[in-house]
Amino acid sequence: MTTIHGTNHPAFASVRETFANHIASGVELGAALCVSVNGETVVDLWGGSTTTTSPKPWEHDTVVPVWSLTKLVTALSTLLLIDRKQLDPFAPVTQYWPAFRASQDIEVRHLLSHSSGLSGWDTPPSPAELYDLGLTTAKLITQEPWWTPGSASGYHMLTQGWLLGGLIREVTGQASLSEFIKSELTRPLNVEDGFYLRIPEQEWPRIAELVPPPNFAIPALDPASVAMRTFLSAPLSVASAATAEFRLAEMGASDGFGNARALNKILSVVSLGGVVDGKRFLSPETVELIFQPQVSGVDLVLGEPVTFGVGMALARPLGPEWLPDGRRVGYWTGWGGSLGLMDAERGVTVTYTMNKMADGLRENGQCRDYVAAVYEALEGYLAGL
Repeated sequence: MTTIHGTNHPAFASVRETFANHIASGVELGAALCVSVNGETVVDLWGGSTTTTSPKPWEHDTVVPVWSLTKLVTALSTLLLIDRKQLDPFAPVTQYWPAFRASQDIEVRHLLSHSSGLSGWDTPPSPAELYDLGLTTAKLITQEPWWTPGSASGYHMLTQGWLLGGLIREVTGQASLSEFIKSELTRPLNVEDGFYLRIPEQEWPRIAELVPPPNFAIPALDPASVAMRTFLSAPLSVASAATAEFRLAEMGASDGFGNARALNKILSVVSLGGVVDGKRFLSPETVELIFQPQVSGVDLVLGEPVTFGVGMALARPLGPEWLPDGRRVGYWTGWGGSLGLMDAERGVTVTYTMNKMADGLRENGQCRDYVAAVYEALEGYLAGL
């Protein structure tokens, strides 16, 4: 019998059952799932194994590469500066970053909505060059955008981290994006040991081993297309996450390590209207800004319909059907299946991390199952309060 650790409110017993079934069937190797409603944790589960080579249980403090869920944390860091009036989302980036010469027409909100036109590098960096933050940043901020800023989204697979991280460093004077995240988010939220950008070497034993997606491949695309140029600008593989260079990097878009519990607390800043554990991180006005659609249509990189707000994708009008309805529902996923869902309509946050990756850049089947189970149970939970 599969042992699932953690707790759940009785109303969410079906969520635990769904999670246990996926671990037992082998669909999951190891995973963690956390759900909070109006600031109360109603699901905090973990189970399975952190490795394929020998049984090593997934523990309460296991962390895993969360790939593009990192973008949500970096975007939230930028939103803190918007809330403090240190950044105007509608101002040109050049107002804050004199070295930024890509275009006077690129506004701060364009960086946050994947619509700046800078989704990759004109000359793709080599794997070694990718970790040279100074070199790659200098190249990116001096090239012409690949499309008219603000006219469409083209998923900034890696470059959003360079752009937002550089902007944060420029505005705050801090040398490190990871230190800003730590001082302004993870430490105040008491999850400093649950999410890392630049994970210290002494924490590496807690990292779960990733199982690569079985059939993932870059699609055959026109070499001159925005999509292919973006893919070629991301010389990373699953194996990269096991290297010291990746673990100690400051990319800010794909190199975070975390667990579902810590990510849930961080992303609850959005779901709870800016206030977590009595501490205000964002004003109601800034939270509302997040849910203002900036671009909506077929993404030039993903090739799928997406609506981006300020800092995250929105569930409606163009989000996948498995997401809950609501104007104030934001989300994003990490390569292989991990999820961050922020439902400010209902005060619900759902976070999921795992180590057995599915094909594709976005959600997996388990992710959809967990969200369905959570929202089926939610009505009964709220009725019992």
